[in-house]
Amino acid sequence: MNAPAAPPEHSAESLLRLIFDHTTEGISVFDGAQRLQAWNPQFLALTRLDPATVHRGAPLQDLVLALARAGEFGDVDVDAEVQRRMQLLSLGASSVTERMRPDGRTLELRRSPTPGGGFVMLYADITERKSAAAAMADQQRMRSLLIEATEQGIWFIDNALCTTDANPAMCRMLGLALPQMLGRTIYDFVDPANERIFREHVTRRSEGQAEAYEIALMRADGTQVHCYNNATPMFDAAGVKVGAVGMFSDITPLKRAEQQIRHTGELLAQQSRVLEVTLDNLSQGVLSVGADGRANAYNRRFLDLVQLPLALMQTRPTVQALTAYQREQDDFGERLECLDATGREGLRRFLDGDLSALNPSYRRTRRDGMVLEVHTHTADDGSMVRTYTDVYEFALPGGDLEAGLATEPVVSPLPSTRQGEGLAYSRDGRSLLLSTEGRGSPVHRVTARAQAPSPQAPSPRATARDFPDSSSISQTTATTACGSGPFFPDP
Repeated sequence: MNAPAAPPEHSAESLLRLIFDHTTEGISVFDGAQRLQAWNPQFLALTRLDPATVHRGAPLQDLVLALARAGEFGDVDVDAEVQRRMQLLSLGASSVTERMRPDGRTLELRRSPTPGGGFVMLYADITERKSAAAAMADQQRMRSLLIEATEQGIWFIDNALCTTDANPAMCRMLGLALPQMLGRTIYDFVDPANERIFREHVTRRSEGQAEAYEIALMRADGTQVHCYNNATPMFDAAGVKVGAVGMFSDITPLKRAEQQIRHTGELLAQQSRVLEVTLDNLSQGVLSVGADGRANAYNRRFLDLVQLPLALMQTRPTVQALTAYQREQDDFGERLECLDATGREGLRRFLDGDLSALNPSYRRTRRDGMVLEVHTHTADDGSMVRTYTDVYEFALPGGDLEAGLATEPVVSPLPSTRQGEGLAYSRDGRSLLLSTEGRGSPVHRVTARAQAPSPQAPSPRATARDFPDSSSISQTTATTACGSGPFFPDP
């Protein structure tokens, strides 16, 4: 047989007693005469009162006095503190106060009045809650400081793409005050081209995607500021999208630097093309060697004069490698007899390990009889340029220039000069006269391998000089100088 059910009022009382005894908050109940009527175990645990002093009918003032003597209120005048607190507790209104215990923990006291002049006091340990709130406040303060102080623009918008907030850096970036931005859509701050970029990316934000992209914003003064935007959608606690936030970094200086680098690169490429065309159209053979000792530039005339294969030069060989190849081809002769005395001495020292021994100027005679005049100009970093020069003499039978240039020329080497300016035959046609630039510069005389016919009787003015006039040259022999400019030698 089942036991009879307890009356409803007994069940409610039992439930209330269960809650009263097992809640985490301390509870004490006082009547209109401020005497204790009920309390739970947590009341004793939180107040640290001596259980011997806590009993039904205990005066509130005795309990406050016990707490003061135990140091719960700090280093105070006990009687004065008890009197002050009793006056506060005598007020009939509800109140919420906090008190820090000597052990550092914080108690929250909530006083609620009851009919008949009594009240219920609830005690809660809020130490962890206070610490969490303090930590959160700290984080919020740091977050606010970061948002306000950072040079990165932060821009908040709602789902309608209207501005809801922006930090000072974002305002500076656009050259506007915050009130001038609020309520305006993001499309108000871009030109048509960048509006298309915005439209493409905000679609992804509506899908909940975060991303980064470049965009140019329009400042209040009409100038553009190039930005890199890290955009992130924002959701409320229920997971509903409420807007987005963009973090804008000003990359205008980087864009300018990119443009400058690109412009410089284009100029260098153009100059390189001009240099390449110039080199290939020189009648002078040119070889450039970098500071690392490797060939880094040359022209077609160099390959023709020195008789080196293109495949070898494309490997950027060192001067030592070029010299070794030329020795294998016997370009210098078994006893270096194809070089003049200066060239032989420099090459011997170079082969003995003195890499700086190659003379700045010397002559080499090729197997076919062509004489190469080789000049080297060395820079401070060890790089150098070599040039190879000759004079080609063509006989002009009957003064026919076209027919003369089709004949085999006679080659004469020229002396080293900084820059060749003028070239002519001597009066008797047996010598070549070479002038260079600069007032007072010497005139060099070189024995001509092909002698020009004696000109007809010159005019009195011509007789007084060692140089024939241009008409007498054109009637006899055409000459051309391949080089003698300010470039650099043959390995």
